[in-house]
Amino acid sequence: DFIRSANAVSDIDSSNIPPNLQTILTSFEELKSGSDLRGVYVPHKHSGGTIANISLLVKDLKRDGGGAALTPFASHCLGAAFAKKLVRDGNFMEGDNIELITI
Repeated sequence: DFIRSANAVSDIDSSNIPPNLQTILTSFEELKSGSDLRGVYVPHKHSGGTIANISLLVKDLKRDGGGAALTPFASHCLGAAFAKKLVRDGNFMEGDNIELITI
């Protein structure tokens, strides 16, 4: 029985990403619309902002036909990624005054 249960199919996919996180990552990809990001704002202040609760809100929006979910968590992640790209792609030279980018 132990071997059988150890080989049982689980909700974790082959890349070993937990299902709740996979839901959120997929929702990030759905926000792209050409050169900008578009989605339906879904606040999660009341949810506690946990990965599981954010995933549930995203799933609820999809179930209700609401489209791509733009959550505060998604906004933070995308803003942080954009700031990192600005810094990484900048042609900064030693001694340049680099402003701190905060999200």
